[in-house]
Amino acid sequence: MTGADCIAREECEDPLGPLAWLMPLVVLFQSLVLMFTNLRGRLGEMRRARRLPRDWQAHYERLRQAEWPIVFLLSEGARQLLTGHPLDLRTLPDPGDAPDWFRPAMPRTALAMHLRIDAIARFNAEPERYVQRHAERIALEASRSASVVECLIILSAIEDGVSKDEARPKPRLRVLFPP
Repeated sequence: MTGADCIAREECEDPLGPLAWLMPLVVLFQSLVLMFTNLRGRLGEMRRARRLPRDWQAHYERLRQAEWPIVFLLSEGARQLLTGHPLDLRTLPDPGDAPDWFRPAMPRTALAMHLRIDAIARFNAEPERYVQRHAERIALEASRSASVVECLIILSAIEDGVSKDEARPKPRLRVLFPP
């Protein structure tokens, strides 16, 4: 019997048997592995080829100016959420230039500065998510320590340049919430 006769009668056996449907998945998996292997090689090559600048510390002032709006949006957005209003970043006031008291830690290495710039890019991609997480952390801290009002006092004090411990009011009667 020839191949044409076999096809016409539909009596041919599948050479792979019942596992024929796995073949496209195997091909897809192999192509993904090859793609990620090539990507990893190119990223390693790019890292070796591109040296970090020697004067990376000169960029600290611009890093400070880029981090200030993030700190401002986190505090103001958390304030909106904790006071019961829906989060709307468009209604927040303009943060302006970073105040003189805002001095985040200087990165120790050029790679540390690069990681902070990556964090700025991640925040700018999804600011609502980060504000929501920040508000959840504040609410969790409030449930552990005292009240939401205390956390709002701490937020406003941080904006004014006072440390968190100095801003925390000393309660006479401590209210404990269950965990």
